[in-house]
Amino acid sequence: MIGMTILRAVVLCMVLGGVCWAEDFQEFRNSDGSCLEASPKGISLRHCEGLPSQHWKLVPAGDYVKMSTEGSPDLCLDIINDGTNNQLQLAKCSNVSGQSWKATKSTRSTKLTSLWRGEDQCLAVADYKALVAPCSNGNHNWQTYVVQGGADAEVAEGSFDGEVPGTYSTEYELVLQFGRDCKLAIPGEPEQGTPLFRCRRRNSDMICIARNAADLGEVYSTRPGLKVLRAPIAQDGKSLVFATPRKAFQFTADPKAGTATLVQPGAQKCKGQYIAHDKFAAAAKTYGAAHPVYIPGPPSSSSDHSSTTTSTPAKPKGSERGRMCGGPTDCQSGVCAMENKTRGRCQ
Repeated sequence: MIGMTILRAVVLCMVLGGVCWAEDFQEFRNSDGSCLEASPKGISLRHCEGLPSQHWKLVPAGDYVKMSTEGSPDLCLDIINDGTNNQLQLAKCSNVSGQSWKATKSTRSTKLTSLWRGEDQCLAVADYKALVAPCSNGNHNWQTYVVQGGADAEVAEGSFDGEVPGTYSTEYELVLQFGRDCKLAIPGEPEQGTPLFRCRRRNSDMICIARNAADLGEVYSTRPGLKVLRAPIAQDGKSLVFATPRKAFQFTADPKAGTATLVQPGAQKCKGQYIAHDKFAAAAKTYGAAHPVYIPGPPSSSSDHSSTTTSTPAKPKGSERGRMCGGPTDCQSGVCAMENKTRGRCQ
C-alpha cells in the first residue's frame, strides 16, 4: 500500500519550470508559521488550522499556474486592477495575467510572482495581510506543505489521522469529555488520563484540540502545544456526527442529551459527555477560583498534590476579572469570554 501511495505521488507530480509539485493541496506558511488564507474579506494570514480556505491547489496554465482553494475551487487567486494593483482577492477563474502565477521553489522556501506584475513583484506579507510588493522587501518567502486528505492519503510518520499542523487559537464552542477508561490513540499523549476534545465548527469541518488530561488542572488548562485534529462533519442536526478522514476517530454527540461517544478501530467504544462552552467555562471559572495559584503546565511527578508548605501563595498570573484578554491564558481565572474573534474579557 505504501509503495502504491509513493507511485501515485510520483505519477501525479507536475513539472513546472524545473519544479516538481504534487497534485495534492498545499499550505503556504509565512515565516511566523501562519497560513495564507482566502476569505470573503480578502486574502490574509491566520493560524494554520487545516481549513479548506487554507488549502491551495496549483493548476498548470502554460508556463504558469492558477491558484485556487479547496473551499472555492471555481475561484482563482487574482490581483485587483484598481490602479494600485497590489491587493488580492478570489475571482472567477479566467485567462488574465493577474491570475497567472509562477512558483519558484528553492531549497528552503517558495517565491510567488505573477505574469502581470513581473518577477520583481512578489506575493508578500505586510501588517498580517497578503499583497503584492517588491521582492526586495524580503517578506515573501513561503514554506509549502502538502496537505494530507482523503481516505487513501498516507499519514506522516509520528502523526495521526486528521492531525492539523501549525498553531491553534483557544476559542471553542463545545467540549467532549470521556472517562479515564477510554484509551486515546494519539501519539505523544499519555496512555492514562481523561480524554478531552475542545471543538468548534469551521465551514464543513470540526476542529478540535485533543488532550489526555492527568487531573482537573489539566482538564481546564489552556497551555499551548496541544494536539489538533480536523474531522469533516457528516451530520449536524439532532445529533452531531464527525470523523477524521480515515475514520481513526469517529464522534457522535447529542447536545440535548449531553452525551457523546468516540469510536476508535480495535478499541472499545468510549462514552462521555457533551458540554456546551458556557457550562464548561463556568466550571473552569469555579476551578480557577478554588485553585488561584494553579499555573497550567505538565502535571507534577508527585502523587501527592496537596500543599504542605506554609509560605505565602504566589500572586496569580494574568489579568483580573473584567479586563480585556486575547485568550484564557491572559486571565487569572483561565477563562476569557470572547466578544469577537480576537478580544474578550476575563471572567
